[in-house]
Amino acid sequence: MLRLRPAQDRVPVPKPLDISSDQTTWDWGSTIGHLGAGDQIAGLAHLRRTGRLGAGQLCALVGAGGGFSWSVAVLEVSEEASASSE
Repeated sequence: MLRLRPAQDRVPVPKPLDISSDQTTWDWGSTIGHLGAGDQIAGLAHLRRTGRLGAGQLCALVGAGGGFSWSVAVLEVSEEASASSE
């Protein structure tokens, strides 16, 4: 689920696509708030760091902007994440 503003609880993107909330970054994103243009990259890093996104899986990075503009990038992970010092 995407968190856009505190006044909006959830954007109904996953429902038509049959995606459950545990397949999203909702649990993590709802605790950190809006990171501006960094939302999708931070979410991707979180999924890789926590092992929720691994080699061979697809990930859709979805962004919503002013004026009802939407952007989507679909990525396929080609290798496992390496350990980091974070």
